[in-house]
Amino acid sequence: MGKVKHGDHNAAVTNYGFYAIFGLVTYFIWCDLSFFGELTAEKTSELRLKNSTLVSRNTIKLRMLDHFGHYIFLPFCRWANEFFLISKYPWVTPNLVTAMHFCLAIFCGRLFASSLLTLRRIAVILFEVRSLLDILDGVIYRAQAKSNTVLSGWGTYGYIIDGMADTLGGLFIMLGTLYRFNKYPPLKNPDNLSKVKSRHKDIEANDRLLMSDDSCSEEVEEAYGIKRYSRKHVNLVVLFFTLTVIMRSALWDHFNHNYHNLLGIRRPDISPEKQAEVLNYGSTWFCIWLWKVHNADAFLHYTLIAIFFNKLWRYLKFNLYATIPNMIIVGLICQFHLMQMRSLLGVSQ
Repeated sequence: MGKVKHGDHNAAVTNYGFYAIFGLVTYFIWCDLSFFGELTAEKTSELRLKNSTLVSRNTIKLRMLDHFGHYIFLPFCRWANEFFLISKYPWVTPNLVTAMHFCLAIFCGRLFASSLLTLRRIAVILFEVRSLLDILDGVIYRAQAKSNTVLSGWGTYGYIIDGMADTLGGLFIMLGTLYRFNKYPPLKNPDNLSKVKSRHKDIEANDRLLMSDDSCSEEVEEAYGIKRYSRKHVNLVVLFFTLTVIMRSALWDHFNHNYHNLLGIRRPDISPEKQAEVLNYGSTWFCIWLWKVHNADAFLHYTLIAIFFNKLWRYLKFNLYATIPNMIIVGLICQFHLMQMRSLLGVSQ
């Protein structure tokens, strides 16, 4: 039986991955449309019943949750908690689950540092499990507090612990990447490496070259004119990306907090009917939805996809030029919208 070439295997993985991503995007679009329909039905019901006891059971945080968290992890965690009664065990606490996903993030960071693409793909899957556990700690907290409302507990001890674990957990992706890129900096001319691989007649030697993530010897690099980016350049690109993810997290929390204080809670200076009306404006839905696809968690998912398909460096270079204009545009749109809504509601903050 002939041996399957590693290049053919990568092509197969890419093809299957494309169909998987296409299916996910289709599913997310369908979920967004269904969720928008649910919000419209809720608005109609409130107008009919003149319900002034609650602005909306679909909180601002829930509306701003990334697609993976909202439509995959959250429903699964709720089902798992109801079926297995996880929150009923006295030794299970939200902080315990937080500690578990933090430890898993450390382990994933070690795998992200590997030169083997297979191990990095395993790390991607495990990191998604970490993200699921991050949602689970909130589900357990709400179940034990006898609440179904998805809210951020600003200023509480649990909020600080969870926020630190999330931030540091995401950083382990970049720490592993920094280690790997400093050991084997990305290539400036990857086409030359393809020529090297095509000239390797020995399948096993070629497999080793492919599996080692371009870690060919200096003699081969010199012979075929293979050039790499400097470690300083690579470190700056990775550091820049890390800072932008932290900035996205801060902006998401800023708008979540402000929209919640304006439209997500009862206020003595605004009538509930007016809050419900403004909350259900198309512009409000759009501005809040923007943070479903531009928040830090969403960009970590995009990063994991890039790692899985071995396109991380291309993704980081694209981010280098696109992320600042992107954050400025999205941030200004939402900030101007907040200012307009405050003026319309007659409040200063």
